[in-house]
Amino acid sequence: MSVKKSFVRTLGKMFYKMGILINHCRDVYKNSQFKEVGKNVSIAEGGIFTYHTISIGSDVFIGANAIMQSRHGRIIIGNHVAFGPCVHIFGGNHEINEVGKYMKSLSSHDDGEVVIEDDCWIGSNVTILRGVRIGKGSVIGAGAVVSKDVPPYSVYTGVPDVKIRRRFTDEQIALHESLLEK
Repeated sequence: MSVKKSFVRTLGKMFYKMGILINHCRDVYKNSQFKEVGKNVSIAEGGIFTYHTISIGSDVFIGANAIMQSRHGRIIIGNHVAFGPCVHIFGGNHEINEVGKYMKSLSSHDDGEVVIEDDCWIGSNVTILRGVRIGKGSVIGAGAVVSKDVPPYSVYTGVPDVKIRRRFTDEQIALHESLLEK
């Protein structure tokens, strides 16, 4: 190998490793902006967040281009949760009954919480609206619009969201949870 190729290769390797370090530093900084954040949290590129209202548990993956916004309420994400790309969570709303005022200037100050409990999988392009609680161990299928609470260990999909089936029987849930606690 020529000296020039060797130099370029060494320089490329150095830049590659610097890129890894820069990405790590950027991720640590980004995660530090949230109200609370656990360990092993990975957030793909392109997201928009109201950081100060969002708490994230441990072992969470948030796919690319997520939008999670709540101006006055909280968004609480449990442990072991996975989000596909382009998931949207909106904690706010606008008042629509004020005569003589533009709707865009009338945001509600009672946004309520959006809670996603432990061990949930939220598919790509899901929209979750204010005041919703997604129960432990649930799956929300791609493209669903979730406007009401989802019971634990359920599989929901559609617009509006429709329960497809239970993920486990009561006996399987007990066994599943006992195995996870070990």
